[in-house]
Amino acid sequence: MDLRLHKIWLSTLVLVCTLPLLGGNTDWPQYRGPDRNGEASTTAITPWADSGPRVLWKRDLGSGFSEITVANGKLFTMYAEGESESRNEYAACLNPANGEVIWKVAVDTEFKDEFGDGPRSTPTYDDNRLFVLSSRGHFMALNPDTGATLWDVQFTEMFSSSVPRWGFSTSVLIEGDLVIVETGALKGEAFAAFDKKAGTLKWKAADGQEGMTGYNSPIAATINGQRQLIFAVGDNLTAIDLNGQQLWNHAWAERTMTIAMPLFVPPNQIFVSASGRGGGALIEVSQSDPLTKEVWKTRQIKNHFSSSILFEGHLYGFDNATMKCIAVEDGSQKWAKRGFGKGSLILSGNQLVIFGDQGTLALAQASPEEYQELATFQALEGKCWTAPAMVDGVIYLRNHQQIAAYTLAQ
Repeated sequence: MDLRLHKIWLSTLVLVCTLPLLGGNTDWPQYRGPDRNGEASTTAITPWADSGPRVLWKRDLGSGFSEITVANGKLFTMYAEGESESRNEYAACLNPANGEVIWKVAVDTEFKDEFGDGPRSTPTYDDNRLFVLSSRGHFMALNPDTGATLWDVQFTEMFSSSVPRWGFSTSVLIEGDLVIVETGALKGEAFAAFDKKAGTLKWKAADGQEGMTGYNSPIAATINGQRQLIFAVGDNLTAIDLNGQQLWNHAWAERTMTIAMPLFVPPNQIFVSASGRGGGALIEVSQSDPLTKEVWKTRQIKNHFSSSILFEGHLYGFDNATMKCIAVEDGSQKWAKRGFGKGSLILSGNQLVIFGDQGTLALAQASPEEYQELATFQALEGKCWTAPAMVDGVIYLRNHQQIAAYTLAQ
């Protein structure tokens, strides 16, 4: 064998043999994972030692709250950096081996806010395209290999949108050839669909609520044999079909800003939750009038910006700063655990991977009987409002200024 080829072969073998092997998916292509429900397709994680799981790398990154997207052997996210008077928001591609930037492209000027500066939306990868949204409403499709712009639109020019008080925070949904997004607009154009390849507007639909729009991310579900796009904006839970026709609307709360993504509960229910006046509610969708009905409503679970997890008939999520387990059947509370602040969750097999808002990483059994902690570790410091991403046993964490990769494979 040629010596040069032998070295390449040997390097590849070493790389493959050192990758963590937990099984499962190789991508986390959008906000909250492959199915937008916070679930990672991995086998059981062995609890780590007191010293914590092995850190693969940790590096500084600019300010922002975008989750890490993992697709086609690359990492994608958004952040802001630059001189104090000329900072921009960037979409970026990172090397999963060390976190170094492969490319970055400016998408807008930086959004500044007392709770944290920089972009809020998480990139979505699909069909060799990367879809990104700035805090000020610049929506772009990028070439994921180079960062080159494929097409772009400005929400505040195309729709009756204005930049939300806390910036555009919605993360887009791909459904076939459609790119689905909340626009932040009001009368008849709160939600829109774009052609994935051309960027042309296919339809716009439904009403938004002033001061309440621009923060939520849609989901898709097949309910009663029909594909439905589900949006939670302000007080309303709304379904749109793939042609832009409104199927139903359910007013589930009063003057409530719904930030946490709704959660599909098969076969025909939606869990929606919000802090403040919201609480949590389980809504059932029917094929006959009334098209929707409230199964239960509770003040025991009030998701702020982190959505809940569904596992074996129970919801696991954060009631503001208290982690709770809630029964799907009747909304009753099974247990409560403080100490993680307004954290976020990933479901891995029958385990919960918990990321606290001050950087604590914990592993617990997903059980309604009691909170059963298996391991804990201080993974990052400071404000950690970004939900983690996990692929093949590697978890990607972010605080407001740093990104880190840990392997949970032992």
